[in-house]
Amino acid sequence: MKFGVVIHKPTMNLGDDIQTYAAAKLLPHVDYQIDREYISDFKSENDEPVAVIMNAWWMWKKWNWPPADCIIPKLLSMHINNYGVARKSSPIYAEWAQGCGGEFF
Repeated sequence: MKFGVVIHKPTMNLGDDIQTYAAAKLLPHVDYQIDREYISDFKSENDEPVAVIMNAWWMWKKWNWPPADCIIPKLLSMHINNYGVARKSSPIYAEWAQGCGGEFF
């Protein structure tokens, strides 16, 4: 299994770096650093699955949800900027949150 952490490159917020560090400490190793703002466009080598702790503030600048198909999301410490996304009528909810645990959104 490959593992990845979410990063946010253009940040002045030390909290973003601390979240990345904390996520890395929970994983056995880190194979990929995935930019939060481009998580929907992420490509792994040979389309291999990548487990990613999804600790971040999502949709801060653009609609980058849902994550790329190769990402196996581990939902932990998430904040969604646009509360309309989490509504059951949202297309993002319909596409992505129907899986295991989706009833808690």
